[in-house]
Amino acid sequence: MYLIIFTNHQIQSYMKALIYIRFLAIFLIPAVSVVATAQPSDKPALDLELIIHSESGNNGVSVAWNEQKQLYYAAYGGSTDYPLEVFSEKGEYLYSKPIGYDIRGMAYHEEWNCLVGNLYDNGGYFKIYLDESGLPTGKSEIMVPGRHQPTSQSGGTFNTEKNIMYTIYDMKIYRYNITNGAEMDEIVLNGLNQGDLESCVAGTILYTGNRGYEFMLVDHVSYRIHFFNSKGEYAKTIQMDPVESIHGKYNISFTNNRLWCYNKNSRKWHSYRIF
Repeated sequence: MYLIIFTNHQIQSYMKALIYIRFLAIFLIPAVSVVATAQPSDKPALDLELIIHSESGNNGVSVAWNEQKQLYYAAYGGSTDYPLEVFSEKGEYLYSKPIGYDIRGMAYHEEWNCLVGNLYDNGGYFKIYLDESGLPTGKSEIMVPGRHQPTSQSGGTFNTEKNIMYTIYDMKIYRYNITNGAEMDEIVLNGLNQGDLESCVAGTILYTGNRGYEFMLVDHVSYRIHFFNSKGEYAKTIQMDPVESIHGKYNISFTNNRLWCYNKNSRKWHSYRIF
């Protein structure tokens, strides 16, 4: 039998190695796990529904989620008199009043505690202020006037952490800074043929915020969801089974890891858990 004797330097090196391994186990492995779980579901399940109480409005353009107050905001496009309605995290109706703008996109901005979005044509970008309970105060403003989007009907989707609006036109995603309206750049979509793109809901590109699957297009004919990464490269397609038909323009939204589809006949927003 041999007796192995380690020097002080070898012992110190061994202890440093153990500490490094423990560091990886504590920090790196959970991080890998988080990344691995941020994958779109292969079979998105029907989740919540929001039943619109107002009888006015036709095209649903957005559902926004307030994480702090656990509230959903649902809005129409087409008239300043159409409603902005608010619901609890369980879909319970709480509030409805005319939104005051002809909107084409909307999101909740956590840092500013308000709803932000883009308007029809040259209406610009708006803010709707919220009170401590998360309901509209009645105060709003145009924060950036003028047309800052490719077309008059461009549907906006938002990364409010970076103050970016995304919108789509002619197979390109356009990025705008919502604090000043400046166009930042264009992202060309790759990986789908023209036929597949023509079957997707027009006027809207959805932003998920999930790494590798940042953007979504929804096929309203075959009920497929196409994902693209932040560079516009095709990532994945999944199949969904909606409870009601999906319209060919607008009437979809993405927030709180859910795809929301509005049906004009039932006047309901149905959600499907994607992530």
